[in-house]
Amino acid sequence: MTVSAFDGTGKYYATSIHNRVQVLDASDASVAPVEYKLSQEGVTVNSLAWIEGFKKALNTSSDKKKKRKRSSIGVNEKNSLPQDDSLDVLAIGTSVGDVIIFAPSKASVLFTLSNNNSDASSPAGIKDISVVGGNIIWTVREDGLIAEWDLSKEKILTSFTVDGARVALLGGDSLLTVGDAEGRVLKVDPKSGDSVSTIPTESNVKALVRAGDLLLVAGEKFILVLRDNEVVKKINTTTTGAISKISTYEDVLAALSVTGSVELFQLAVSEVDVVDTDNEETKPFLVVKSKKINNIYLTSSSELVVNLSADNKFETIKLKNSSNNFVTGTISLDPSADVKDQQSQEDEDKLEVDSESLSILSTPETYSSALIQALKTGDDSLLDTCLSHRVSEEFVQVAVRKLDRDLAAVLVSKLTDRINQQPTRIFSLTIWIKWVLLTYGGYLLTLPEMAQSMVLFKDLLTSKMSVLPKLLGLQGRLDMLKSQMSLRKDAEKIEPQPTQENEEEEEQEDDAVLIVNGEEDFDDDDDNEEEAEDEEDEEDDDDDLEEEDDIDAVGQLIDNEAEEDEEDEEEEEEEEVAKPVSVKSKSRKRKSKTNGKSKH
Repeated sequence: MTVSAFDGTGKYYATSIHNRVQVLDASDASVAPVEYKLSQEGVTVNSLAWIEGFKKALNTSSDKKKKRKRSSIGVNEKNSLPQDDSLDVLAIGTSVGDVIIFAPSKASVLFTLSNNNSDASSPAGIKDISVVGGNIIWTVREDGLIAEWDLSKEKILTSFTVDGARVALLGGDSLLTVGDAEGRVLKVDPKSGDSVSTIPTESNVKALVRAGDLLLVAGEKFILVLRDNEVVKKINTTTTGAISKISTYEDVLAALSVTGSVELFQLAVSEVDVVDTDNEETKPFLVVKSKKINNIYLTSSSELVVNLSADNKFETIKLKNSSNNFVTGTISLDPSADVKDQQSQEDEDKLEVDSESLSILSTPETYSSALIQALKTGDDSLLDTCLSHRVSEEFVQVAVRKLDRDLAAVLVSKLTDRINQQPTRIFSLTIWIKWVLLTYGGYLLTLPEMAQSMVLFKDLLTSKMSVLPKLLGLQGRLDMLKSQMSLRKDAEKIEPQPTQENEEEEEQEDDAVLIVNGEEDFDDDDDNEEEAEDEEDEEDDDDDLEEEDDIDAVGQLIDNEAEEDEEDEEEEEEEEVAKPVSVKSKSRKRKSKTNGKSKH
């Protein structure tokens, strides 16, 4: 995690990467930087704050010993930072809850404020340091513990806990202003820790800055201007990315986003101003753009100093012209852009492809080298290029394996910072965290600050997963609709197309249709056929009945003949018993009967 801070004059600049602190002269590049490395293994820098005019009696002998060791920590005796009786010291908040008071002019640590309330197994780091005076500071710990320190006595004067506290600032009303992760601005009694009032905002509080009788509260994409606990102006930033730094001088406000854009606003607030997000005054009068801007500081209402993180160079931008009017428009600090025509240049840049960058990132080896260089030098622009470049998982795996353990920790910190600032990037950056944890998970678990980073990452993943069932349901419905549309298209392709023969047959059928009373009668032919069939069936039935009658008549005739034969036989038997009859008479008698039957 990269932390930086300008001193009260904008002349000196302190920056840190992981466990190293470097102090530079922003006005003179020939002055060698002063460096300091934290001695405790696994401890990193969480926050920095300058303390002006610090005075404390120092042991002369210890001073001499520290001067002898100066060359070993990177101080150039010829061109070193000036030394005088009025010390401007640097307060370094660590990941284990300690505050190191470092004197750049002496290149030595004066003393360390140890927080005895830290849990030894999982200490909470210092998230913010607010300087009240030469010897009093307030610190905010990651677990919400807020403490007031007396530097002259090297001890805590008072402490209390505010859940979710991120930043704190002591106001002119003797009340402590605390911004928390839930988007609230709390007014707290510094003696008891009791909340006096609460002002809700739209997002978590990034920074608190006092400008005269005004209190500036920086959120993700806006700045609230408060007077006497009342919101008198709301300033919305127009560039992409969340706010990372703000600086004020008199009636000028500068806001830096994580994407490297600086917007400058006029902060003049009258007594009758009310919140109006569409007010022209809330729009920036000047925008300064560069992918390399790491920090900003307004040294006056007409001058802005910016730090370019790639090579720790500084640029001074004049905000007013010779007529003492504010410069308007857009200024770019990138070498390839035209200062006067930045917008058109940006449009052209979107269409151009940097062939050199693509060639550097074309193989896993060159890609790994670029990533290592970005992490070692703190070049956020190059790092963003590496992370945004579309590569396969093999590239990511090879690049992560070539990192050493310390650089892996730096990479995780930068990844979590980017995810927290831009949650939409979680899907593209998760693959990086996956391989870093798989490769260096054992070592990273020993670093106290990694636990807090992973907690934030886990919370973000949990919030994203809460909408997963709804998204899966929506995806299912969309897949079903897509399948139905595909089936319909396939059915249309399979359905035969009408040929010329089919068309002629259809025309003939249409011509044969009978029109009756203006209506088409399609059933006449069928009705005639059915009537003819019915008549044939009736005739067949009549023939069958006649045949049956003939058969019955023949059968009756046969039965009658059989009965007559039986009667004749009985009569013959009786005659034979009564008297003999001649054969001749019998034959005659039978002939007569036969003739009678035939006549019948």
